[in-house]
Amino acid sequence: MKGLTLTTKEQTRLQVLNGVLARLWPAAQGAEILGVSERHVWRLLAAYRKEGAAALSHGNRGRMPLATNDGKGVCFVSHTGEVQPSGFLPLSAGNVRCQFLVDIYRQSPLFRRLRDPALLKGKCGVCPFNRLCGGCRARAFAVTGDYLEADPCCVYQPEEAAVSTPSVA
Repeated sequence: MKGLTLTTKEQTRLQVLNGVLARLWPAAQGAEILGVSERHVWRLLAAYRKEGAAALSHGNRGRMPLATNDGKGVCFVSHTGEVQPSGFLPLSAGNVRCQFLVDIYRQSPLFRRLRDPALLKGKCGVCPFNRLCGGCRARAFAVTGDYLEADPCCVYQPEEAAVSTPSVA
């Protein structure tokens, strides 16, 4: 079995759960120590009994996080009800006073374009990671006026972009 390294938070959880199992304190006190509900402590204990300490490590550790910016997984609703891909991308996709938020998010042309990596331009369009990352659409918009342009602050150079980009002597 591969070695497991626990974060400080996970080590604390392990110590508290072992204390509950050893009846050093009740689950309610363990919940208070961990800052979770007592029911959550019972769920953690069940997983810990079944899988050991590995159950306490975060499932996404070592994986690249999926992009959750600029219309992918999140949105911004202004004080006037305007729905934007993010607080930094001042383009309206609709208004919650006129439409349901879920309908705006799922069906507006703006959000649909943001979720389609095939529409990205420049190096973001040819980047092999554009489904995972997608670049910062707000930064692209701020610098170029086009939210589908390449992220101007990205330092990664995809091979196709490096070949097609003229070199500066």
